[in-house]
Amino acid sequence: MRVIFAIAFTLITGITMSRAEDRFPIIPPDQMNAEQKKLFETIISGPRAQNYGGDAANHVLKRGPFNAWMRSPNSG
Repeated sequence: MRVIFAIAFTLITGITMSRAEDRFPIIPPDQMNAEQKKLFETIISGPRAQNYGGDAANHVLKRGPFNAWMRSPNSG
């Protein structure tokens, strides 16, 4: 039963994450405007840099609310 639940959870989570990326395509750092770059640098240089090490940039761009937040950096 646990194996079935784990597989179902993985499939549902994967589908949900891909749909989020479809709604908000990731903005590569080299295509960010000045305000987006400032927010991006602030996020990846804060506590997340310690939590995620060298992968902080990828984590910020692909997970959590940050990808959506990059579209309106002054609203935070």
